[in-house]
Amino acid sequence: NIHALYTEEDFLWIGTFSKGLNRYNLKTKSLKTYKKSNEPNSISENSIFSICKDRKGNLWIGTLSGLNIYHYITDDFTRIKEMEGVFVQDILEDIDGNMWFATFNKGVYRYNPETRKWTHFLHDANESNSIPFNKITSIYESNDKNLWFTTEGGGFFMLNKGQDTFISYNSSLGLSNEVVYQIIQDNENNFWLSTNQGLSKFNLANKTFKNYTVHEGLNSNQFNYKSSYKTDDGTLYFGSI
Repeated sequence: NIHALYTEEDFLWIGTFSKGLNRYNLKTKSLKTYKKSNEPNSISENSIFSICKDRKGNLWIGTLSGLNIYHYITDDFTRIKEMEGVFVQDILEDIDGNMWFATFNKGVYRYNPETRKWTHFLHDANESNSIPFNKITSIYESNDKNLWFTTEGGGFFMLNKGQDTFISYNSSLGLSNEVVYQIIQDNENNFWLSTNQGLSKFNLANKTFKNYTVHEGLNSNQFNYKSSYKTDDGTLYFGSI
């Protein structure tokens, strides 16, 4: 049961559910497994959901319970205290070098490595510009370097850069369903969103949606977490159930 993959040089990092983090040597075919132990520098949890290497060479590991940084020299981990016990679903480094963390029930975290400042964004029912939902499934940086977030129950939303406010889009505007797993931008600048009620194509310029289900030829209306890919020729792939 694999939830995360990351390749670097001769190694493939493999995040599993309950079986720890694996590092596979593509040349020697050897496999090393990292699991939680009583050692303070072991990984925080054995279910791995996200892996991201930043521009400074830090390898961030998001788990079912906590965030870790892997240290290449000492071959061990630092557990990030600000994210202790948090389910980290996705990780992204933005164009400015900020680290963003999507969590399953704690909203969105941002870390600025220059100032070492953490910012936590949560849904506020009394604030229309807050994030719309605290269960975040993915983070995406579009061609114009805006950040987009998908949620499991609140549609999707975009960050207003410099303001720390958000613009939300949901089924009241035409989105096929409030549960959104992935978002990808095509070569015509449309955004495609996988949901549990088919695919939605979103035109940002005119704020319109076109929805596709099994009636338009999909194999299934139910899509899956972290299952999308855009090839070099612009073809989009989405994983369904």
